[in-house]
Amino acid sequence: MGTQDDDELIDAVSAPSDRDTYRAAASERMLLHLLQGHCNSPIAGYTQVDRGRELPVRACVFAPDGKTR
Repeated sequence: MGTQDDDELIDAVSAPSDRDTYRAAASERMLLHLLQGHCNSPIAGYTQVDRGRELPVRACVFAPDGKTR
């Protein structure tokens, strides 16, 4: 696989082609960033563009042991 193939693959997977999917994923990542979370953080976030084109974010933050939110 050469450099040109790599560039094509990177372009294909860099960003979702669906604008709403991209916005939802970006907002969930921003939630983790603002809460200083990472892959092992007990944080749940869910975003879905609604019919009014709004972007509500639902989230829960849990204690490290998962017993308290």
